[in-house]
Amino acid sequence: MSSITLYGFWRSSSSQRVSIALALKELPFTWESIDLGAREQEGEAFRAVNPWGQVPALRCDDRVVTQSLAILGFLEDRFPETRRLLPEEPWQRAAVREITEFVASMIQPFQLPGATRRRMVEAFALDRLADGADAACTAFSREHVTIALGELDRLVARHAGQFAVGDAPTMADCCVIPQLWSSSALGVDVNVFPALSKLYERCMRIEAFASSHPSRLQQRTTPLATPAGSAAAAVVRTAVESHALRYKEHDEAVTHYLSHVANRPIPELDRVRSVTFEQFGPIATKVSAVDVCLFLRWIVGLLRPRRLVEIGVFTGSSSLAILDAMQPDARLMAFDVSDEYTRVAREAWARAGVSHQVELRLVDAAVGVPGLANDPEWAGQIDFAWIDGLNTQYRTNLDQLLPLLAPGAWLVFDNTLWKGRVAQPDVHDDQTDHLRDLNAWLHASPEFQCTVLGVGDGLTIVRRVATV
Repeated sequence: MSSITLYGFWRSSSSQRVSIALALKELPFTWESIDLGAREQEGEAFRAVNPWGQVPALRCDDRVVTQSLAILGFLEDRFPETRRLLPEEPWQRAAVREITEFVASMIQPFQLPGATRRRMVEAFALDRLADGADAACTAFSREHVTIALGELDRLVARHAGQFAVGDAPTMADCCVIPQLWSSSALGVDVNVFPALSKLYERCMRIEAFASSHPSRLQQRTTPLATPAGSAAAAVVRTAVESHALRYKEHDEAVTHYLSHVANRPIPELDRVRSVTFEQFGPIATKVSAVDVCLFLRWIVGLLRPRRLVEIGVFTGSSSLAILDAMQPDARLMAFDVSDEYTRVAREAWARAGVSHQVELRLVDAAVGVPGLANDPEWAGQIDFAWIDGLNTQYRTNLDQLLPLLAPGAWLVFDNTLWKGRVAQPDVHDDQTDHLRDLNAWLHASPEFQCTVLGVGDGLTIVRRVATV
């Protein structure tokens, strides 16, 4: 077996592409970190490997290949006995190349790597507005990447089977998944792209992809293991959280003030957020915003409900807030379809000592909620519901909950501003239209008192005041 060394950086999506391919092919390799933040790529030592001073670079058989797509092609040719990442069928091969080229040429360069950004800022800052120039570069980059991911989503939807092209991982998946990681860190919400979100969840169940996540690659440069909450893990968490959640959270300093100074911390919430971002990448933006969690704890403590329902647990941030305020005899019925994500929640409930107050049912709420009508402990007794599942299912959730609610029951719907889209009349898609219509219907209904608040990504708070 040849000796293989990959020179890369944990935040480099191009380096991550090659790491995934090597792992899929089960080719052992040595990871040599080139710290782009410290500009190690410009030093003489790395220039001796790659005169262009760019990562990734792959050393194999005492020769060096640069440029990620060229490296992927080389691995395919040099190790034909390993898993093939280019399909044999010509149209599928073309589709794989179409997607990889789109990512490498039309998206990744516009994320403005450090050297490119420095040159642009210098060019735009001749009037000494360096801070403004840097912000302008970031805004342009985020807007372009968002538009391009929409095109990539349609491209993947056209070719996808179980993976981006067909039913086995290919070079296309090696390129798409790191692009979602880096786009999320840039502040783009990748969860709005259905084909890409579905592909991401499938790929991240495969160790080759999980092991090449930025947090895992960063650990390769750390001499000791990096548990959640450690200083090294915080580097990864800050890089992702502070950007990915900007549409629904304050900056890091204000968020910390709210959750640790102005208010009592919610037990296990910090750990859950850390684990979620380290393990699930862009999907982690589904965590409830800190101020939403604080609001949930406050309103549950104020109302003192006895029978509560949660639709959409994810990794447990919202349920931890709810459980922290519940009365000892209160019970929470939680619905979610993912055993993988809720595993994090279940472990957090156990550590917080509240598992006895929550029952998790791994079933779609649209199927599970009607079943409560046959349980006298819940039928007509539900006095609080937190609804944070599929946005396009909110009206169904409401209709199914109505016959189960106690008089004066409260419901809280999450994400009802949907990144501000509901306020833009010209924006139309399934989720935006559904949430916009739900808010309007609740506002006009005499059966409910309703208000919409700009907390997190929008909360619609509803109190049932009459039965009609």
